[in-house]
Amino acid sequence: MELGSEVRRLASEVLARSKVSNLCVFLYDTNPAQRAVSFLYNHGMSKRVHSEYSSHLWSYDPFLRNINDCDDENSGTRARILERRELEVSDQQRRCEPYWQYMDLIGYQEIVAATHCIAPGLHMIAGVMRQSCVRGVHITANQVSADLEDLLQQSSNDYIGQLVRRQMHIDQAVVAVQSKAHDPAFSDGMLTARERQVVDGVRSGHGNKQIAAALELSEYTIENHLKRIYRKFRVHSRTSLLAILDSPRM
Repeated sequence: MELGSEVRRLASEVLARSKVSNLCVFLYDTNPAQRAVSFLYNHGMSKRVHSEYSSHLWSYDPFLRNINDCDDENSGTRARILERRELEVSDQQRRCEPYWQYMDLIGYQEIVAATHCIAPGLHMIAGVMRQSCVRGVHITANQVSADLEDLLQQSSNDYIGQLVRRQMHIDQAVVAVQSKAHDPAFSDGMLTARERQVVDGVRSGHGNKQIAAALELSEYTIENHLKRIYRKFRVHSRTSLLAILDSPRM
């Protein structure tokens, strides 16, 4: 999911005012089963650095290690601002060594990040980095804290708004199909006999290859059947299709 134009405009303003090389906004999930990051906005970070950080480097990131989790009561509290200078001298320095070594390698000499808990275990982070220092000019938490807090607030609102609208769209599609399902003409002519066989295979948890073998058809033919079925139910995936087919009223 990408953030909207208003957030991108605000990010451009933050870049211009702070005169930094890089700015990014991403989500961090502390769930032990996930333990992952997902970028929502990125300016100036190379594809290689993005890939390295997303795949494993995040696990050594002291900014993430210093995040305080929230509960339902304090998820709306102000962002916490952290900068490289204060984290480099912390007790976790040794455990974060791979992160610092990589930052030095790519030249991220100055880093300031703001963290905001948007739900228990789920955090949004906005960070600015500078790859070369100008004598006497530094990025400090005091200089960019207000900008980063505004950026996080706008990003959180935009992200949650997109999620809610997407869910509403799915719900409306389900209701539309459910209402038509009570029309005998619709339910009788909704699927062909072959499409019903394909749907039965999907409901049984079978993949395209298994369905094709059972019906003695090619996988390409099964894919085409599924595309037509998706169009009829106005969905784009097996999960959405099953959500409609297995709803109480279907």
